[in-house]
Amino acid sequence: MPPAAPEVGARVREKKEGGRTGTVVRIKEGKGVRVHFDGPAGAKVDKAWLTSWEDPVVVVPSSSSGRAAPRRGTKRARDNSNGPCAHCGAAGHGARECAFGLNPRDRFLLCNRVGQDLLPCFSRHFLVLCRRAVPEFDVSNLRDGRLDVATGAVSAALFRSQSLRKNVHVQCVLAGPSATNSPVDGDSAVDRSISVFGALVRDLRPDDRSLAERLRLVAPRSADAQAKEAMSSATQWSVSPFRGVEGSDCSFADALERSIQGSPPATVFLLAGGASTGGAEAVGESVEAIAAKLKGDPQRLGRLRSRGLVCILGDDRGLTPAHEALVQRVCDQHGADLHCVSLGPDVLFTSHCIVLLNHELDRHLHRCAVPPPRRLEGK
Repeated sequence: MPPAAPEVGARVREKKEGGRTGTVVRIKEGKGVRVHFDGPAGAKVDKAWLTSWEDPVVVVPSSSSGRAAPRRGTKRARDNSNGPCAHCGAAGHGARECAFGLNPRDRFLLCNRVGQDLLPCFSRHFLVLCRRAVPEFDVSNLRDGRLDVATGAVSAALFRSQSLRKNVHVQCVLAGPSATNSPVDGDSAVDRSISVFGALVRDLRPDDRSLAERLRLVAPRSADAQAKEAMSSATQWSVSPFRGVEGSDCSFADALERSIQGSPPATVFLLAGGASTGGAEAVGESVEAIAAKLKGDPQRLGRLRSRGLVCILGDDRGLTPAHEALVQRVCDQHGADLHCVSLGPDVLFTSHCIVLLNHELDRHLHRCAVPPPRRLEGK
């Protein structure tokens, strides 16, 4: 009886004495299975078509998407079956089949970079209140409701040269008047929240149009069922456009509670845009001064390392005194460290504030390792 035909991602062994073992990367009727054989790390991949293999087939549990191997001239998929995943670091699968994040507790990938003046890596959560943005937006007219503030915030928070920040989560609360923000069970209107996780999202591009199209996938409530279905299996999750982008019914107050509460609670940076002074001037301390205080207090430093940092910002209209009072009240309720941050006397875009915050945090608390720059000479 011939052996059962393997699937892409299966582990097979040549049907001969001392046969080599490898991973199936392609299947073609009449030709057999294309196998990449195991070899030393960094060595040239040894590959061949097999028409017969040892019975029984040795299958390695994987979350293969079932895609064929790329044709010659295209970028070859990484085969990390013998080493750690290039994305999450776990063994047994490659980056393209990585299902990290399917567990709701997996939201950040913290780096191991340490140094004399660096703290260990910690999570960063940017919470942006978009007071006029609504879920049913037009990607061709992002200024309507200032949805462009949300796309700019996502780009500024996550992107850096040649990579995404895997320790960052950016959340935008769309709190504008909306037809879909209808009362639930007779209660007050419910806002929509969109979250993007740098450690989970795939194929994200930094331009406003592309970001808006991705955010629109999860903005309406009707998308919740599709997103849930995408999480039904590791295979679907790995290639789903919903991966790393989440929509939920969530008000600004709810978002504050969920991001700050915990044991211990999160450390909070509030960009008080001058609401308490009528917008005349910003109030607060520099990130450098706050970082010095944190480094000098082991208890506060421990909270930051274990629960991460939450940075709260407004849109082009800023936060009102009521919003700032709400932040203070929630922090007091949970015993969170609240620091009012000033980035200088000038009024800045929300995206600019996030870029500066990331830069200052990199300088004074922790800077994750970045990939080496590409060599563009002659291109």
